[in-house]
Amino acid sequence: LKLDALLPRIALRIMVICQKRVALALLFSVAHSVLEVGGKTAEGPSLSVKQMQAIHEKLDKNRDGRATLAELMAFTSTMQQLTFQKTAPQLLEEVDSNRDGNVSLAEVLDLWGGEDMKSQHEHEEAKFKAADRNGDKVLDFDEIPAMFHPEMNAEVLKLVIDYSMKEKDLNGDG
Repeated sequence: LKLDALLPRIALRIMVICQKRVALALLFSVAHSVLEVGGKTAEGPSLSVKQMQAIHEKLDKNRDGRATLAELMAFTSTMQQLTFQKTAPQLLEEVDSNRDGNVSLAEVLDLWGGEDMKSQHEHEEAKFKAADRNGDKVLDFDEIPAMFHPEMNAEVLKLVIDYSMKEKDLNGDG
C-alpha cells in the first residue's frame, strides 16, 4: 500500500497516543491529497490558509468553530473509507488468486508463507473468522476491509491488539 493509504490509519493511532494538535496537523497533510478545495485538489507540501479553512469546514460538522476529537475521528473514518474504496480493487486483484471475486482463508494464508508462520497463520485465521460476518467462509467486497484494515472493525482490531500485546510481552507479565 502507498503512504497515502496508510496515513489515515497512522493519524488514528497518533490521536490515541499523542495530543490532538499533532493528529490535526497530520490530518491536514492527508487531506490536501484527498479533499477537493475550490474545485481543485490541493497539492504540494503545505496547505494555504484558504485550504486549511476549507478542510476545517469539512471537519467542523456542528459549525461551532472548533474541530472536536469526535469530529476528527469521524473525519478519519471517512478518510479510511475513501482510502479503502481507492485501494480495494487492487487489493482484491493481488489476494484473489482464483479470481472468483472473493477472498478465501487459503488465499489470505498464502500471503504469509509456510508452516514456520504457524502463529501468524492462527492469528490470520482468527481475523478472517471475525471479518467473515455472514459466515460463508469467504470474504466478499464488503468484508475485506475488516481483514486488511482492522481499525475498521472493532472485533478484528481487538484481535490485532491482543496478538501484538502477546508478541511484545516477552516476560508474560501482561
